[in-house]
Amino acid sequence: MKDRQRYRCLDCDRQFVPLRDRTKFRKQLWREYVWHKQTLHQLAKEYDHSVQWVQRQLDKVQICPLIHQGQRVVVVTDTTFFGRGYGILVVRCPSLRKNLHCHEVRTEGIRSAYRSLKINLPYLFTYQKYSQLKIPNTTNSLDGYFSKLKQLLNVHRGTTVVRRYKIIQEILKD
Repeated sequence: MKDRQRYRCLDCDRQFVPLRDRTKFRKQLWREYVWHKQTLHQLAKEYDHSVQWVQRQLDKVQICPLIHQGQRVVVVTDTTFFGRGYGILVVRCPSLRKNLHCHEVRTEGIRSAYRSLKINLPYLFTYQKYSQLKIPNTTNSLDGYFSKLKQLLNVHRGTTVVRRYKIIQEILKD
């Protein structure tokens, strides 16, 4: 408690030190966890705390959602899957080089995928109808993000679904 302000209650004469705001520290811990590919055990050892303490600090980090200005844009949408039934749908504007939206996707199986394809077939080749809009004919701008995303997530195998989605939001926010 060195170099910290201490207070005394005038009613009960009790002394105390107010709780610290750990927001900056948690953000630093989060950056190391996500971007520097540090595992929970490595962070626990580095900060001389238990793995459970590190998990609690990471779970308290608030991730800001993707924010974009209301404007007309051409978007590319693609989905990548992690395993059989869990994926992320991402909406990206290639001209702005920004991800505008991400959403968790759970699949019910091949029938729903076929039904979706059948319903959306008229919209699949929109880029050919509106060439003046310069709509990209590939999702290459998203494919690079998906490989980076999976590479960063691979370090943190076995995390909870909630924490995994927070990591995904952090990566796609960049």
